[in-house]
Amino acid sequence: MDLDVTLTADREEKAAPFVAPRIPGRLHIYTQNAFGLPFTRRARRFRALADKISELAPDVALLQEVLFSGDEQCFRIDGYHAAWIPNGLFNRGGLLTLCRVPLTRVRFHPYRAQGAWHNLQLSDRLLGKGWLEAEAPDWGITLVNTHLVSTYQESRGFVHDLGQLAQLQQVLRGLARLGPSVLAGDFNFVENTPFHGLAEACVEDVARGLHPLGLAHLQPKLDHIFVCGFGWKEAQARWVIPGMLAGTRGAVSLSDHAGVSVELDLVNLPYPATA
Repeated sequence: MDLDVTLTADREEKAAPFVAPRIPGRLHIYTQNAFGLPFTRRARRFRALADKISELAPDVALLQEVLFSGDEQCFRIDGYHAAWIPNGLFNRGGLLTLCRVPLTRVRFHPYRAQGAWHNLQLSDRLLGKGWLEAEAPDWGITLVNTHLVSTYQESRGFVHDLGQLAQLQQVLRGLARLGPSVLAGDFNFVENTPFHGLAEACVEDVARGLHPLGLAHLQPKLDHIFVCGFGWKEAQARWVIPGMLAGTRGAVSLSDHAGVSVELDLVNLPYPATA
């Protein structure tokens, strides 16, 4: 199925009536891997991450590795609406999106390439990775949350990563034609690589160029925040390290890396200015 065409047609036929937006000219986006793997003190990690979200108070928080059905309840935070899709034991893709305004038309799209059976990508295949798409009609913005396949196996992982990125890129081109969109998540690739270049061919990385943290116990910058369909005049990006990672020197999960937060001053807003 051609997802690009399907999504475009669906939106044109069922376009929601315009709702006067309440969003200010500043949009705060936060993405973080929730480190929800088994045997990693998950409850403590989730509490620390929920506290960090309350502290930062972003407009949107896109989380990955909220793996199991029921994990989303750890992120019931006052003032936020949540979007996820349960699927038996797991939440589909392990993805959870939190937003200050209601989310509608929540859909999960699986990647056709799901990784190998014989290496660390096995867990990716069992979970079934993809992207979670949700609309924030009060803002006129589409939110896309994703977690690409791991590339710990280097060239073997890159083959599946490339397949997932190519599929996602088709959909992003369709979204860019329809209106403002935010794409964020754990991409398992760093800046200044061919993968990052492919992503930036259709969306803009608003957290590009963050200085390295210099923390050897954490993975490099694997989380990215991309936007398309609206402009901005200033972006304030920073690392976010939830309490369970700060100062850690012992064994950590393969998923452990700092999150990314960006505050955007929008210029050509995706909706008419209101008094």
